[in-house]
Amino acid sequence: MASSSSWCYFSDIIINMSKRLVFFFLLSFGVMSCRDGNRQVEQTDSTTVTTREVENDDPEMNRPDTTITIQDTASKSSTSDLPPIAAPLDPDRLAQYLPDISGYTAEDVQKETRIRSNIKVSKAWRVYRNGDKKITVTVNDFAYVPSQYMPYEQYRGEYLQDDNIERTESTRISGYEAVQTWLKKENRAEITLFPGKRYVVQLTADAMNDISEGRRVLDNMNLSGLESLQ
Repeated sequence: MASSSSWCYFSDIIINMSKRLVFFFLLSFGVMSCRDGNRQVEQTDSTTVTTREVENDDPEMNRPDTTITIQDTASKSSTSDLPPIAAPLDPDRLAQYLPDISGYTAEDVQKETRIRSNIKVSKAWRVYRNGDKKITVTVNDFAYVPSQYMPYEQYRGEYLQDDNIERTESTRISGYEAVQTWLKKENRAEITLFPGKRYVVQLTADAMNDISEGRRVLDNMNLSGLESLQ
C-alpha cells in the first residue's frame, strides 16, 4: 500500500509540473506573438513615415508630374495649330540667313538634312571666332513636325530660373519669342529664338562679357525674311 501511495504522490507531482510547463509555454508563445505583432506594426508605421518624410523633405519628387502638365498644356496651345508637315528646305536656302558678325572670322557653313518616318529636319550652321570668343549660329527647319518643337515648349511664355549657376528666362528679340540662358561661371550665352512657327534659330557664345553680345547677333539677322521663307 505504501508503494501505491508513493506512486500516486509522484504522479500528482509530474502532472502538476506538466501543467505548469504547458502554461509557461503558452504564456511565452503569447508574449512572443505580441512582440512580433508590435514589431510588424512598428515596421509598417516606419515605412509610412519614411515615405511621407521623403515626399515632404524632397520637393523635387513632385516636380516631374508638374512639369509634364506644363509641357502638355504648352504643347497643346503652341503646336496644335501647326500647318501640315512639309518637306524640309534645302540647307543652302537656310544658310542665306546666317549672320555676318563684325570683328569675327567666319568658318565654312555646315549643312545637314535628315528625313525619317518621324523626323524631318534640315539645318545650316556656322562658327565665328574672335580670339577666345566663339559664336555658333544654327538655323533649323523642323518642317512643322510637332514633336521637334516640344522640347522648347516649357520655356515659352512666362519662364524664369535664376540661381548661382545660370539664369534662364523667356524673352523677346526683334519682337520674336526667345529663351535665353546665361551660364554665370562659364561666361556662356545660349539663346533659342522662334521666328514664326516653322524655324528655330539657336546661338551659343563662349567667353562673352554678358548675354547682350549674343542678343545683338540675333537682332542683326534678317529674322522676318526667315519667317516668310517657304
